[in-house]
Amino acid sequence: MPVNCTAVLKELTRDIGESNILLWVGAWRNGVSWNHAKIIAVDGKYLYTGGHNLWDKHYLRYSPVFDLSLELRGPVAHDGHMFANNAWKYIKFVQGNFGGRLMENWPDHFPAVLLGRVIVTEFPSGEASDFPPLYQPSTMPKLPFDATGSVKIITMGRTGSGAHPSDDAFVAMLNAAQTVIRMALQDLGPVCIPNTMRALPGTKWPHNYLEAIARAIWKRGIDVEIVLSNPHSVPAGLSPMEANYGNGKQHIFLNLYIFLADTCCV
Repeated sequence: MPVNCTAVLKELTRDIGESNILLWVGAWRNGVSWNHAKIIAVDGKYLYTGGHNLWDKHYLRYSPVFDLSLELRGPVAHDGHMFANNAWKYIKFVQGNFGGRLMENWPDHFPAVLLGRVIVTEFPSGEASDFPPLYQPSTMPKLPFDATGSVKIITMGRTGSGAHPSDDAFVAMLNAAQTVIRMALQDLGPVCIPNTMRALPGTKWPHNYLEAIARAIWKRGIDVEIVLSNPHSVPAGLSPMEANYGNGKQHIFLNLYIFLADTCCV
C-alpha cells in the first residue's frame, strides 16, 4: 500500500499561487514497519502528538475509535523534532543508495517488490532541495517559556527497526513502580493464527512487558489497572480486515498466573 506522495503534495498545494512556501512529503516502509507517528512539532517549542489517524470513517461515524492527542509546550517539543529528524535521515539514506536511486522514477502509487520502500516529493519542483533541512536547535527562535505548573514528561520514540531503547524504558518504568501501574491499551497481544496463541509472522508477544508486570504483581504487590478495547472492535460497519481495534487477547490474564509461576516463582 504505497503512499502516493505526489498526489498528497498536489492536493496540499492546489490553491497556492506564487509564494515562499517550501514543502516536502515523504513516506517510508521497511518490511512490516512504517511511520506510524503523529507529530506536529513547531519551532522547538510547540508539539501536538497522540494516537489519531486522519480517517473519518474510523473516528467520526458510529461506534468510533476513541483516541487521545495532546497539545504540549516546552522542551518536550524538541524531542518531537529530533524524532522527525530521524525519519527524514532514514528517507535520505535509503533514497541515496543504489536501490533508492533506481526507484526514484518509479511512480509513487505503483506497488514494488522490494521490502523497503522510500518516497519523497518536494514543492516547488526544481526549486526546493530533494530533502528538507533538518531541525537545528541553534537556529530556532528563542521563545519565552514559563515552566510554572508544568508536568514532567518522558519522551520515547520507536523507529521500527534495529535497537529499541524505548522498549527498555517501558520495562524500566514497570520495574520501578512502587504503588500502581495504569495502562490504556488497544490490546495486550499480537494478531495470532486463528484459534491459537501463535503470533503471525512479523509480530510477537511482548514477553518483556508481561514479565515486568508479573514481577510487579508477584514480588512487590503492585496494583495493575489496564483499560483495553473490546474484542474485535470494528467501527462504522467497516470490514474487520481494514479496521479491527481489538485482537481479543483480554483472556491473557486468565493465564497470567501461569506466567507468574514461570517467571517469578523459581
